[in-house]
Amino acid sequence: MPEIKDDKPFPIMAERRDEDGNTYPKTFIPWWLAEMAYVDYKRYGSSQTLERLAERGGFSRMELVNHLRCANIRGRAVEQWDSWRPGGPRKKADDKL
Repeated sequence: MPEIKDDKPFPIMAERRDEDGNTYPKTFIPWWLAEMAYVDYKRYGSSQTLERLAERGGFSRMELVNHLRCANIRGRAVEQWDSWRPGGPRKKADDKL
């Protein structure tokens, strides 16, 4: 099982959101969540590593959401989340308690 890297932050870009110039501040997410989004990001054939993305400012908020949703639809993120999930994999509906 991969190590959960909660101690390693991954940046989310600051974004301009309205005509008055108000922005969402730069924030951070856990590295393991960025790894899940990167599963879908790699589909586009980028040679940019996750580490390089972090150096360049990270994902935008919408980019992060879109990659997580697409990875989830393809089933990859769900499988990975189950293996990385704090507390271990989720119980399936047919599992006995």
